[in-house]
Amino acid sequence: MAGKGADWILCQCYASVMVTAVKDAHRLDIRGKGIGLLAATLSLAGPTIRAIGEKALEGWYSLEVCARGTEIELEGVRSMAEVCRRYHPYGPEYYGGAYVLAWVTAIVAAEAIRVAIEQVGLENLTGKAVRRALETGIRDLDTGGLTLPLTMSGEYPCFIHVSQLAQAQNGVLVPIADYMDASYLIGREF
Repeated sequence: MAGKGADWILCQCYASVMVTAVKDAHRLDIRGKGIGLLAATLSLAGPTIRAIGEKALEGWYSLEVCARGTEIELEGVRSMAEVCRRYHPYGPEYYGGAYVLAWVTAIVAAEAIRVAIEQVGLENLTGKAVRRALETGIRDLDTGGLTLPLTMSGEYPCFIHVSQLAQAQNGVLVPIADYMDASYLIGREF
């Protein structure tokens, strides 16, 4: 792609494939040729970043949909870290964005079940009742800073609706822009 005159390269791969792609881009000096490098959401998870190494990763961009486990100043990351360390040898800063997003998914699921029980009662709890709760009962859900407050609807039953541009600096993904609308990235066919 570098030989084709690209301005940017979007790298949509994960784990060991991403490690190879980033190291190859570094070896070929893609950034030195004036080409921007953008990693797909969650492709620069904690273990991947450590396997790549700080020097090769420097300057890469990534679209992030949730906080990183290194943002310990956030209430949600502190809560997650406490539980994480109880069951894993490392904290959430080790696991990265995928771990944080899984935590957010659990928060949303628990809230949907709580709302569904409130709406129909425990004895009438069904998958359809939980789906209805996702569409009608998730409004400005606080995730402790792991995401912006979450709202879902029947028209958009997805909790990922924003993304944030981050850049690898000294081996860490650092937010470099405010959150922006990303609902256009998610298909409307639910």
